[in-house]
Amino acid sequence: METAMKVRCRILINNESIRSVAKQTDLSRNTIRKYCRDDQPPKYKRCAPNFSPRLKGFEDRLKERKTGSSLAIKYLELTMRTV
Repeated sequence: METAMKVRCRILINNESIRSVAKQTDLSRNTIRKYCRDDQPPKYKRCAPNFSPRLKGFEDRLKERKTGSSLAIKYLELTMRTV
């Protein structure tokens, strides 16, 4: 973030060329242009977690079986522990 603001200052205020700033900072000219275009410095954005449970498609069946007989419930609890 600090680098972006320094680059913007050197180009927009000190009128240095994009190429000279790119050579001195070892950044791509396209990156320098992007820094000059944006008003805000770049910041990190965390993505939402991307996961899905294995038994997602079987939720309804599992709920039906759980409300059934006690034998089915015990069997279901045993199998769920081992998985």
